[in-house]
Amino acid sequence: MNPEELAYWYWLTDVRGIGPIISKKLVDEFGTPAQVFGTAKSEIVLRTGIRHSLTDNIDHSKNNIERYVRLAENQVRVAEIVNGHILTCADSPYSKFYRNHNDDRALPAVIHAIGDIGFLSEHTFAVVGTRRASEDAKEEAYELAHNLATAGFPVASGLALGIDTMAHRGALEAGGRTIAVLGCGADVKYPLENATLYSSIAEKGLIISEFPFGTRPTSENLRKRNRTIIAISQAVVVAQCSLQSGAMIAARFAAQQKKPIFTFRYGETTDNSGGDWLISKSLAVQLENPTVEGFLHAVDSYQGTEANVDKMFSEIWPKKPRKKKSAMKTDKSKKSKRRVTAAPAESSGQAQRSEILQSRMVLEGSIGQQTSANRVDEAFHFKLGDNVMHSTFGKGKIVNIVRSGSDYQVTVRFSEKKLRTLSWQYANLTKL
Repeated sequence: MNPEELAYWYWLTDVRGIGPIISKKLVDEFGTPAQVFGTAKSEIVLRTGIRHSLTDNIDHSKNNIERYVRLAENQVRVAEIVNGHILTCADSPYSKFYRNHNDDRALPAVIHAIGDIGFLSEHTFAVVGTRRASEDAKEEAYELAHNLATAGFPVASGLALGIDTMAHRGALEAGGRTIAVLGCGADVKYPLENATLYSSIAEKGLIISEFPFGTRPTSENLRKRNRTIIAISQAVVVAQCSLQSGAMIAARFAAQQKKPIFTFRYGETTDNSGGDWLISKSLAVQLENPTVEGFLHAVDSYQGTEANVDKMFSEIWPKKPRKKKSAMKTDKSKKSKRRVTAAPAESSGQAQRSEILQSRMVLEGSIGQQTSANRVDEAFHFKLGDNVMHSTFGKGKIVNIVRSGSDYQVTVRFSEKKLRTLSWQYANLTKL
């Protein structure tokens, strides 16, 4: 995939509020992210039914497309340096796995990988848990992962310390397959304590991330990492965890995706309050032993709950009460005053809201300077009424032109019912 096409994938997956489910709906309806980009928001609402607030976000984000082009160019270079891959759901071999499983899984539309992408399998099982694991829990996680890998099943986890580490080691030492899903760039060794394990998985297994190469780990990224671990797995074992833990976030994603969840029972000295809570709510089944036969039988006989999962989890993660309107106005007033006295920090704050653009800021230093507005003006030679040709939509007529930063948004009518607004610099329009 060339950088220009990849840029639209980065753009779509970085729009505020657009997660894996909605991005799939948009791509299924319009074909490619570039076509989503060129579609008027009114038509997006009409054909997909998504909220107007999301189409507003889509529209506002179009001004940043040049940044995503530079990011894509940089990421392609980095992938070559680290011997990695950038795959979208339109690429093989990831596309086959994506098509077969994304009806019930929140698979990311773009993944960055190092290792053997063929390790992605419909029979992958996840083993996750606490960083501060007991010796009994570590032993259970290691043995189960070792047994699964020996039997030919890939084992997925998050490369964290504790249970995740033991799961990866168990699979590797069995000579089997293991997949590490990261909450940072696939080329970032995090945590540093697992640098050696990271290198072993990169050589003998698969490392994947939905975040661009070079992205730093954040709490939000790690949360999304748990979603992807569940998305690529058929079932998950939460070996040990407390109620307030990242493994419980993984369990919640599994319950939402109706994936089988399992855990172990331990003595009173071991804190597995999260696993015990899952069992008490009939969300998880207790595993009696870590044999493959016992585990596969448990997976086949698993019966999930029909209860409202989000409501159940609100018991341990209650929603924060909404602020009163008067309080909100006061807060906004304070924020606006802070902006006046600290204007230089505003732009960096905006960049931090986007993990993809944050990665771009870190990595793009070697990329050339942005095209100046004057040069854009000199090159732009279209006017209202011009007949044009587009490689995808065919012949059309320009009906509107709007200056947008250092670019132009050109609206073209290709037929009576087909109206498209395109970014001029990336639309490849030819005047007839």
